[in-house]
Amino acid sequence: MLVTTPTRPVRVRARTDRRQQARQWCDRLAEPIPIRWAVWGIVALVGANVAAGVLEPVPANPGAPEPWLVSVASTVAVLAMLPALGGLLARRRWGMALSAFAAGIAVVLVAGCPLSGHHHFGLWWVGEFGGMAAWAAVSVAGLRCPPGSRRAARAAWR
Repeated sequence: MLVTTPTRPVRVRARTDRRQQARQWCDRLAEPIPIRWAVWGIVALVGANVAAGVLEPVPANPGAPEPWLVSVASTVAVLAMLPALGGLLARRRWGMALSAFAAGIAVVLVAGCPLSGHHHFGLWWVGEFGGMAAWAAVSVAGLRCPPGSRRAARAAWR
């Protein structure tokens, strides 16, 4: 005869220390990234912004002032791109994080441009949106990539 006992739920409490998690995140941002991801990040950052400048047409109403929110968001994106480029040249993960942040702002700005009436919809918008979305995708993928080898990191500091 088979005797079974009732199963009792087991309560597992996992305590996480927020300071330790924050420290791990800071350490991860300081890690080096592989050279190929740094190069792809630089190409995406520069290429998307050059393509956006080339593709963007004349505004629908050139005399209309730019809304203050757009000016602030554009300034934040540009100010995030400069240290992002420096971080990518130094092959650090924080450069990729700043690049992803700036790309996210740029995607929102490109999406909102024709919606606000600043420009008319057109094929330029598809190309510009695709370029900015590709920049954001490369930045997020590079942020998630495994760290560069220790040997490569030591060679970079010599």
